[in-house]
Amino acid sequence: MAYSESRKVAPANKSTRVRYRKVTPSQHAAFLRLASEDVFINSTPPDNVQTAFDNFYNLALGLLDKFYPEKTITLRSRDPEYITPYIKSLLRKKNRLMRAGRVEQAEAIACRIRKEILKGNRSRLQKYNGSVDAKEMWAAVRQLTGRHPQWVTVDSMMPTV
Repeated sequence: MAYSESRKVAPANKSTRVRYRKVTPSQHAAFLRLASEDVFINSTPPDNVQTAFDNFYNLALGLLDKFYPEKTITLRSRDPEYITPYIKSLLRKKNRLMRAGRVEQAEAIACRIRKEILKGNRSRLQKYNGSVDAKEMWAAVRQLTGRHPQWVTVDSMMPTV
């Protein structure tokens, strides 16, 4: 056999379509404006509890879809842990603004992205107590920073001569 060492290969990049709901202050304002108009009050009570629940459930889902519609985005297995569907959508919006030359708006979105990443990382690391188990905490930090990517060792497929 001419070559017998194993080589390191990055794992396959698998993609997953994820559904999420974008939430903005303007959506909240529109929802609260409708809620203040008392359109939810039904003058005729339903015959039974199941009908009342079905009516409420349909109304709630309809409002959710109207004011907070579902969007889909593709997350990849090679994306860092801190990339959420919301952060990825913000990154795409920032890139569109940068290509359009709207740098000030893109910088504002970059600040929002930074805050979201910090908030997510802080919540992930909050469960670790560095004074009790420093080794476990630093392993979590290395996972978040991507210092040691997960490589797959594959045996060589070279033909023998």
